[in-house]
Amino acid sequence: MENIPATRTLTENTSRIGSRHLTMRYILTLALLGCLALGNYLILRGQIEISRSIGAVYGETGTQRSLLQRSALLSQKLIVTTDQQERIRVRSQLNKKIASLETTHQDLLRDKSGTHGLPQVVQEIYFDPPWLLNSQMQKYITEVHALAEAPEGELNWTNPHFQYIYDTAMSGHMVDALNQVASEYQKRDDQKTAYLQWLAIWSAGSTIAVLLISGLFIFRPMARRVQQDIDTLWRFNENLKSGGRIKGSEG
Repeated sequence: MENIPATRTLTENTSRIGSRHLTMRYILTLALLGCLALGNYLILRGQIEISRSIGAVYGETGTQRSLLQRSALLSQKLIVTTDQQERIRVRSQLNKKIASLETTHQDLLRDKSGTHGLPQVVQEIYFDPPWLLNSQMQKYITEVHALAEAPEGELNWTNPHFQYIYDTAMSGHMVDALNQVASEYQKRDDQKTAYLQWLAIWSAGSTIAVLLISGLFIFRPMARRVQQDIDTLWRFNENLKSGGRIKGSEG
């Protein structure tokens, strides 16, 4: 009976050390799972940003294609109509359309829809041959402005500003360039999406691995530790009962 307190103290110290180790493992597991959850959030946020980015690019380029078509039709209408009030209205509409075209053009040059600047291929479309989209867009905007402000006597089929607008609209060169811009953004975002999908697969695999390792090295030992503590308490209880019976018989 004299060894019971010493045995109890040794058991309690061993149990305390084992519990401390399990607690540290448990905290480490929670930290890893937290990091993986944060990673999954960032991956999801990246995928949402990519969808928003390509949607904005398609919206801007689609708006520009529509504005190019509308400005060409309004330019032709300005030449054809002879009613002064109608011409005033058409001039106003033409100025509004071309102002919107200039705004969307500057937005795309600043890559308003994204956060990483213009891709190299898109820069080449805007500033290098054969597309030279930036200079052609600026020239087109200038010509439409000039036509909208032209005197009444110059509004005819031979007007050089109208001829430029008509030839540009018929060639479809700028529309093709805008389609190419949207296509290059799509390629860039497809690459990002593929990378994020790979990260998502890696994160899911890592989460499963952490859970399996936790079950083997943390929760399983923890359950064993609880069972050992229960067994120890049961033995202490039996020893106390045995000690009580011995004392009672001696008395």
